[in-house]
Amino acid sequence: MDPQTEEVTDTIVCQDLLLGKGRVVNKILYLPSASKKINLIKMMIKKMGYSLNKSLGSERKWTFYIVETESLINKHIKDLRNHLPWNIGIFLSSINVFLYSQEQWKQILNKCHIVVMSASMYLSNLQTSVININDANLIIFDECHNALSSHPLNQIMKMFHDNDFKQSKSPFILGITSTLINTNVNDVKEHLNELQNTFNATIQTSYKGKMSM
Repeated sequence: MDPQTEEVTDTIVCQDLLLGKGRVVNKILYLPSASKKINLIKMMIKKMGYSLNKSLGSERKWTFYIVETESLINKHIKDLRNHLPWNIGIFLSSINVFLYSQEQWKQILNKCHIVVMSASMYLSNLQTSVININDANLIIFDECHNALSSHPLNQIMKMFHDNDFKQSKSPFILGITSTLINTNVNDVKEHLNELQNTFNATIQTSYKGKMSM
C-alpha cells in the first residue's frame, strides 16, 4: 500500500482515523507538534473508553501507552490525568517492576484503566503472559519509527500478528512519531511500507496530498 498524506485534524481523527466505514482503522500519525500529539491521544482514549468502564471479567479492556523515554511521558502525564476520568498507572524502566509477580501485576491492572510503560516492559509482560495483547482496546506506540528488526516495538507487533484475533476483538493500533525516518535508508518507499506492515496500519501526516516516491 502506498503511504498517503492527509491533513490531520480533529475532525479527521474522529471520523476517519478511529472509525473508517464502520470499522477500526489502524494508523501511524506523523505529528511533529507535541501539543497536537497529546491532544489526539486524549481524544482517541476518550473515543474508545467505553470498554475501560466495564467490570473485570466482563470484556473489560485497558489502554496501553507505550513510550520510549521517561522524558516523553513526563511532559504529558499531568495533562492526561487532568483531562481523562480514568486511573493511569505509569511503569517505566526506572521503577523496578520487572521483579513484580503475576499477582502483583494483576492487582495493579485491577486498579488501572490506562497503563503507561516502556516497550521492553510491555514485551516482557506479554512474553510471560502477565498481560495478553487482546486485553487492550487501544495500544498507542510513541516514536513508532523505532520499530525495526529486533527492537521491542517490532517484537510486540510480531506477537500481535501471531494472535488469531476475531476482527471485533483486535485492539486498535495507533502509532505516533515526530519523524518517519531516523536512519539512512536506500529506498524510502520500501522503508515506509515496512513500517506500515509492521503496525498493520496506514501512514497519515499533517500535510496534504500524496508523497512523491
